[in-house]
Amino acid sequence: MSEPKFKLMPADLLLGDRPSDASGHQILSLGELHPFQNHPFKMYSEDKMHELAESVQQHGILMPILVRPRNEGGYEIISGHNRAEAASRVGMDGIPANIRELDDDQAILMMVDSNLRQRETLLPSEKAWAYRMKLDALTRQGNRTDLTSRQLVGKSDTADIIGDDVGVSGRQIQRYIRLTHLIEPLQVMIDLDEIKLSPAVELSYLKENEQITVVSILESEEVKLSLAHAKQLKELSRKDRLDDETIETLLMEEKPAQKKLIIKGNILAKYFPDDITPKEMENTVIKLLENWQKRIKREQARAKKQSVDVATPER
Repeated sequence: MSEPKFKLMPADLLLGDRPSDASGHQILSLGELHPFQNHPFKMYSEDKMHELAESVQQHGILMPILVRPRNEGGYEIISGHNRAEAASRVGMDGIPANIRELDDDQAILMMVDSNLRQRETLLPSEKAWAYRMKLDALTRQGNRTDLTSRQLVGKSDTADIIGDDVGVSGRQIQRYIRLTHLIEPLQVMIDLDEIKLSPAVELSYLKENEQITVVSILESEEVKLSLAHAKQLKELSRKDRLDDETIETLLMEEKPAQKKLIIKGNILAKYFPDDITPKEMENTVIKLLENWQKRIKREQARAKKQSVDVATPER
């Protein structure tokens, strides 16, 4: 691996001179940086991080990170956790940064919005915690207009504002936020697509001990959670009628097996003219089956009548 394009020398810091890049962004030592508290977004996967590190190695940091000063010293990263990690992996000592004086709510809003804009894909749990943090921050602002051009009335209105920003309904924002009421193992199952969003929302109303039991059964029995079962669990929990045995009985219910029959088109084709359409083939097959069923019923009725005649003695 070639020498990184920028490497901050310790002497620069000892002399108190803060270096900057060609665009005038200040260069911060990686040792001064701290992750955002309760950051809801996961770091890149190893493959994606490796790609980013290679890009940083070849081209440097193309977009400066955003930070704010900490009262304890150093800087808290608002946006750029992955870039900072990539810079560290290629041996850089420092990274270009924009330094902003932000209070907690301002920092949360900028952190969430920047990640929502920059990340192509997000896990359900990432969306859930990001939307909740933004909702709480906007709600705390009340009627302040210095950070948003719209006055806030209540959490429902705030959810609509968040939804407008990301292109979904406020109701969908609230559904995602419900996922933050789930225990971590259930959130992991949602991220792995083992549980769908709608059943997960219903489970979020269960008590913690009930959720623990659900996880135990789903993992040990390898059963799938349906929306209908999730709604039943929620209703029983609301009535305080949900215990471990009830949860197990409900989740272990099996739907009756459905009969399936698939006939390949090339098998049917030899019984029909070449110019017939699939729909015409389907209608013909159904008509033939209906006639066959009628014939079977007539034969059954005839056989039943004959058996009655045999059993009845002559007078």
